[in-house]
Amino acid sequence: MKTRNLAVQLGYKAPKAFMKEAEIVYESGITAEPSKAILKRREKLGLPQIIQTDAEEVKKLLNKTGFKATIDGQRSAGDSQEAAAE
Repeated sequence: MKTRNLAVQLGYKAPKAFMKEAEIVYESGITAEPSKAILKRREKLGLPQIIQTDAEEVKKLLNKTGFKATIDGQRSAGDSQEAAAE
C-alpha cells in the first residue's frame, strides 16, 4: 500500500478501474450494495444486519483526509497525460 501511495505522490497515474472505484466510494460511501443472496445468507448465519452508510459523513472524512483532492489530482494528471500523448 505504501508503494501505491508513493507512486501517486510522485505523479504516476492510478489505473482507471481504481479511480472509478474511488469515485463510487466518494459519492456513495460504499463500493457495492450487498445482493439479496448475501443478505439472506447473513440472516441464516445469524449475522447482524448491515448498517447503512451515511454518504455525507464519508464525504466529509474523505475531504478532510485529502482523498478527494487526490482523486481530482489523478483525474487532472490523467487528462494532461492523455493530451500529451495525442
